Amino acid sequence: MSEFAARLSSSPLRALGRDSVIYGLASMANKALALVTFPLLARYYGAAGYGTLDLLLFAVNWAALVVIFGQDSAVARFLHEHDDDTKRAQLVSQSLLVQLAVLLPVAGLLFALAVPAARLGGAAVDAPLLRIAALQVPALVLLAFSQSVLRWTFQRRRFMCLSLGSVFGNAALLVVVLSQPGHGIAAVLWIGLGVQTVFALLGLWFIRGWLARPRGDGTLIPLLRLALPYGVVCIVAGLVPLGERSLVALLLGSEALGLYAAGAKIAMVMALFGFAFQSAWGPFSLAIHKAEDAAQTYSTVFALVATVSALIALVLSTLAQPLLVLLAGEQFAASSVVVLPLALGIAFQSAGWITEVGITISKRSYLSLYAYGVFIVFAPLCAWFLGRAYGLAGVAFGVMIGQASLALCSGWLAHRAHPVRWRLGSGLWAFAFAIAVGAASYWAGSAFSSFAAHGVTAAGALALAGAAWWAWQRQAETNRTTEMQARP
Repeated sequence: MSEFAARLSSSPLRALGRDSVIYGLASMANKALALVTFPLLARYYGAAGYGTLDLLLFAVNWAALVVIFGQDSAVARFLHEHDDDTKRAQLVSQSLLVQLAVLLPVAGLLFALAVPAARLGGAAVDAPLLRIAALQVPALVLLAFSQSVLRWTFQRRRFMCLSLGSVFGNAALLVVVLSQPGHGIAAVLWIGLGVQTVFALLGLWFIRGWLARPRGDGTLIPLLRLALPYGVVCIVAGLVPLGERSLVALLLGSEALGLYAAGAKIAMVMALFGFAFQSAWGPFSLAIHKAEDAAQTYSTVFALVATVSALIALVLSTLAQPLLVLLAGEQFAASSVVVLPLALGIAFQSAGWITEVGITISKRSYLSLYAYGVFIVFAPLCAWFLGRAYGLAGVAFGVMIGQASLALCSGWLAHRAHPVRWRLGSGLWAFAFAIAVGAASYWAGSAFSSFAAHGVTAAGALALAGAAWWAWQRQAETNRTTEMQARP
């Protein structure tokens, strides 16, 4: 047995818990530091400059997703089907070769289409900035590939070195460079390029033992076939935030783009909660799916996640304006109108991970493509029509409706693939209540003042918390009564 296989087979449960903490913390640190650097970048560049930078970074990350195209998930699935490290090295090397082959035309297109792409972004971006950002794509792809290989092969210390080192290194350089006035947006892009290149090269050095000369051994076609649905889902998921920002720039201008990006950063707190839940939900849901009370457990988890996430969204919306003023200044106060719908959209996504469990159990991953097909059509249309009518808030509510349609569609398809006796009433009521509070808050803000709007969300949060506490106490009392009646 190879050293890799020995590590894999030793203490699986303990290793699962340790890996969940390690990899979860590394990914959450990336999102958390984005929140930490947000005040620095927003105050330094202002609303228009920060919106431009945010749009560029989303474009670069989406281009990297196009290059990777689900290869990380596919290799992770096939890696453990082989017994010796030589075959695993072939699998890893072939995946890298595919990504490099895709990287060349993608990078060439980004440079060639920089001018028309800049026009699509309205006045927000220009071609030189887009070309600098495009230089980051190769480094991002190689860094992500190295991190994936280290995670697949359980090299935890090296994984943490790459993940946390690149994040903290980028943040530290930003603080040092932007402590001096006069730097343009290009400075942030050059810093990102330098840090990512250094850690991408370090990552290739770390995984050098898993790289070999690729040869035709029949694994490439199955690898690409499995990667296809994962790649489409990842590209669509990454395209939506890029598309909504481009839509804001086109409809409302670069100043509004900065406001939208700032509000999205506050809503990102909900994403931290969602990511922590997703890391634990996958193995948990599969471990219990054959149990007799699996449906009851799934329904309880759905009710809990729906209620807690709806409450977090309302609290975030209540605190959004003072937080934005404190972190970024008065010019970003208007960003608070997008926080609640964007946070609720993330909450719907978290709930959708629960109800789509049937897709995973049935191993029919292609069904996710149908749900995302509905999403990629529905979300932009809603954001476009509502954005034209209601501005920033309209775009955010359109995105929220798109996320709700994705969760509903994926849940319905999952139930067709693997029926589960769901009890979704309490969770759906929590979401419906939060949406109603959001609509009432927007009306109060338009008719009266932002203070009235935040008063509505605060009252809604208190009401939802009170209702949840009452329901929990009632259920606890029912359980105690049942136990007492069951005693002889």
